[in-house]
Amino acid sequence: QHFVGDNVDLCTIINGRSLDGENFDKAIKVYKKLNEKVRIHLCASMGFLRKEQLQALKDVGVTSYHHNIETSKRFFPSICTTHTYEMKIQTIKLAQEIGLHVCSGGIIGMGETFEDRIDMAISLAELNIESIPINALMPITGNMLTTSGNTIKEDMNMLKELKRIVDFNSSDHC
Repeated sequence: QHFVGDNVDLCTIINGRSLDGENFDKAIKVYKKLNEKVRIHLCASMGFLRKEQLQALKDVGVTSYHHNIETSKRFFPSICTTHTYEMKIQTIKLAQEIGLHVCSGGIIGMGETFEDRIDMAISLAELNIESIPINALMPITGNMLTTSGNTIKEDMNMLKELKRIVDFNSSDHC
């Protein structure tokens, strides 16, 4: 087994609702091979998975699951119409139930209020999320989402302080 290091993570991320069927089976084979050949922390971000799929990931060496809640429960329907906030929470709880570490955070600058940011931070703390990445929407002309009026740096500094108050044990990355 090749040693990479104690603090090295490899997280594979899919674009889409979930990974199923043959594609999920291929991912399982890749994780299994990585776990056999390389000493590395394996993380998956595969959308909405069933409990047995999450267990299969754990069984082949995946230790963390990444699944962002994106924003507050109140603001979520304003940014997403393909699934619900509750579906996000259910997936997080399933991953935790089988013993995966969960990485979950959100995006700021989508038109949410400061109260939405507080609600998101409280939700993450209540879920006992171990790693909380916070992303900032980069404003693009014509994008339907709006920013708070602050600069990205101001927004990030404000959220970092809030995160420190709500859960000082979480880390900034997955």
